[in-house]
Amino acid sequence: MRKYDESKIRRFLLKENLMWNNPIVSLAMLGPISLPGFLYNTFQIGKNHYQTSGDKKAKCLIFDEPLTEWQDLILGVKGVVARFFTQRNVKVSYKHKARSNDLRDVLEDETFQNVVVMGHGGRNCWGARDGIVYTKDINEWMKGLPKKRGYFIQFTCGDEKGKPLGYSVLEDKNKILGYTKPVDLGNRFESLWGESLKGIEGLVNINDEVPAH
Repeated sequence: MRKYDESKIRRFLLKENLMWNNPIVSLAMLGPISLPGFLYNTFQIGKNHYQTSGDKKAKCLIFDEPLTEWQDLILGVKGVVARFFTQRNVKVSYKHKARSNDLRDVLEDETFQNVVVMGHGGRNCWGARDGIVYTKDINEWMKGLPKKRGYFIQFTCGDEKGKPLGYSVLEDKNKILGYTKPVDLGNRFESLWGESLKGIEGLVNINDEVPAH
């Protein structure tokens, strides 16, 4: 794992938030454009909370700068995640400003059989608040731990090569979902909200047996 200088991260986020908290910028960016996504997130997260039962759980770990989180708000990404798991009777919870230890704790916790990571990264890495987590780190953390039976979903950019983060986490590698190329707001919108309206099912399986797209 490659650690960040957290003081630099804090200064970067402070700078981003100063712009983010500017009333003019906030009004322009958090106005009508993001309202549908906010309402969708609220509805789907509430629906997940009240319509799921039993002990199936998912954890969604998030670390991003404010501008990228705003894009996720426009897209209703948290709501898409909630809808996906509601359909499978899995209750999902969210952890913002997630660190590497948060991911490691979820891997060690057998009550969470489903894992979602959001933020910057690629097929074999995810940028947590305190550093970049690579597939090889997760492989080490998983030694001696039982494999999970649920999904491992990456809302990060993707690559065509390399082992995905969830490679050693799941029993069924067909449940590792994500992107196989760098993504921007436009193609993320298409993958989640295109003509097929598949949501997370519009992502592709990224285990090694699937040809790169």
